[in-house]
Amino acid sequence: MVPSDPVAPGGVDTATGFDGVRRRGRTPLPITDRPLPVLDLVDGALSAVRQRPRVLLSVALIFAIPAALVNGWLARDTLGGAGLVDVMDDPTLVSGTSPGSASGDALAGYLLSWLSTAVTGVGVSRVVGGWLVGRDDGLADVCRFLLRRWWVIGVAFVLIHVLEAIGFVLLVLPGLWLVVLFSLTSPVMALEDDLGPVAAMRRSAELVRRRFGPCVGVIALTGLVGSLLGWATS
Repeated sequence: MVPSDPVAPGGVDTATGFDGVRRRGRTPLPITDRPLPVLDLVDGALSAVRQRPRVLLSVALIFAIPAALVNGWLARDTLGGAGLVDVMDDPTLVSGTSPGSASGDALAGYLLSWLSTAVTGVGVSRVVGGWLVGRDDGLADVCRFLLRRWWVIGVAFVLIHVLEAIGFVLLVLPGLWLVVLFSLTSPVMALEDDLGPVAAMRRSAELVRRRFGPCVGVIALTGLVGSLLGWATS
């Protein structure tokens, strides 16, 4: 049932939302879905966090923390079981590590981090995208959605990274092209929740082709910022 009252500047009155679900309070002011330049994208992201900091940060941390703990466990033998201070005192301790085992653990850690990022992207997109239709999801709503759609996210994750790996083997550039082409798969799975994994990938490719250059710029900027933050905190 669509409310007859006009949308107020501060958000949508969601005693009964656009999806017929009763909510408390008011939904945040929706972020526009029209194409935006980079600075406006950054401003929109900060605005979203300011409006629902607890929900958005919880969605990110609920997946990032377990992934970080598992990564730490996988890396426990990276230095031969020794601590960083021990290795600094005696660098020969590193020679006892198994390169094959370390490489396998590192690959598993990278895959887990990528999966955590993908799931977080779906969850955050679900929250922010819901504001466009008057839905104000909490953490429990997002978790229920992710549990219901876990197989779609998992299959899409595997398919995308298999295709990207094949692309990188083929002289790297095809892999980079696929990274950009499938970059909107997580938001698509969150907003168009009737799509399967392959359909979500096709939809992402369709949307990216319309603005391929700006998508490349946003991905490059995001990677640069992430690398600088990682370097600054290491």
